[in-house]
Order: sequence, then structure tokens, then C-alpha cells
Amino acid sequence: DGGTFDVGYMIKGGEITTMSIIPENFSILVQISATSNGYIILELPNDQILSKKMDGSDEKFIVLVYETSDETDIGIETSYEDIASNNDHRTIKIPFNVGDKKIEVIGTWAIPEFGAIAGLVLAVAIISIIVLSAKTRLNVIPKF
Repeated sequence: DGGTFDVGYMIKGGEITTMSIIPENFSILVQISATSNGYIILELPNDQILSKKMDGSDEKFIVLVYETSDETDIGIETSYEDIASNNDHRTIKIPFNVGDKKIEVIGTWAIPEFGAIAGLVLAVAIISIIVLSAKTRLNVIPKF
């Protein structure tokens, strides 16, 4: 919504140039200037970016590292270490290499394959078929 929030961090092997949120991806994008191989520790506020399963337990974030700042660049998925988690925030440690330019942390959501929306669509479809059948007197068995 155009607001700001604090993200605690510590970086070794470079510096952060900018940090922004990408709401349509549920992600945080961190622009870095990596002068050597290193890591970044991010303290992500739970009220801004989440990665939870439907049962409320923590789910893995998707972490992408980009070698260039080019908008068409494709990030390489990398592993990270969960350091701490509580009701307010989750702390993760992400490694990077010299020359890396961006790190994107994407919140994930465990959505069941046939969730509530699929059930609602099915119910509307069945009701529509019943109503149309009654109005048009659609007969399954042909009359002779």
C-alpha cells in the first residue's frame, strides 16, 4: 500500500543498495553489491511476508539469487538456513557469491489442489445444470 516497514539485516561480503517489496509476487527484493562470497541475514516481519502451510506451520521460502540487475535475468534458486522463528518475525541466512546483484525471497502458500473455490465452482455448475434442465425440460431418455 505504499507504506514502509523495517527489515533487520546483517551482511558479510557486500552491502545492500536497495530493498523493496513486490506485492504481486509476495516477495522482498534485495539489491546487493557483493565484493566477495558472503551471506546476508534477514529478519523478515511476519505481518509483511509469510511462508506458512495451511496448518499454520512454517513453510520454506523460495530464494532466488540473480547475477545481474537486468529485468529479464532469471534467478537461480538457492538454499538458505532458517536461524530463528517466532510470532513476530522469521530470521534466515542466505549465501551469495561475488558479483551477485539481487536476492529475492518469495513467500509461499500451501493451497490445496481442490480448495474452497473449486468446490464453489462445482456447486454453481451443478445448480446451473439443474436449473437449465428444469427450464428447457431436457430429457435424457428420448421419447418415441
